[in-house]
Amino acid sequence: MRYAPPPRVSALDWMERHLWLSSQVAALPGKWSSAVFPYQRGVLEAWSDPRIEEVDLMWASQTGKTSRLCGLIAFV
Repeated sequence: MRYAPPPRVSALDWMERHLWLSSQVAALPGKWSSAVFPYQRGVLEAWSDPRIEEVDLMWASQTGKTSRLCGLIAFV
């Protein structure tokens, strides 16, 4: 029996397939979609780009930062 590593996917693709948000932590509970908050796509794409070493966010409050961070932690 041979074992192979799972296929590489980006954080954005993984979150689109696997991340569900509960009503306790999200104003829009259910399956997470980048279409709801398209400005978050760039941050998630940068997370999976090995050439990028740092990402700085300058966002207002209540814009999904905590949910994205939880999704990224789950992805890792």
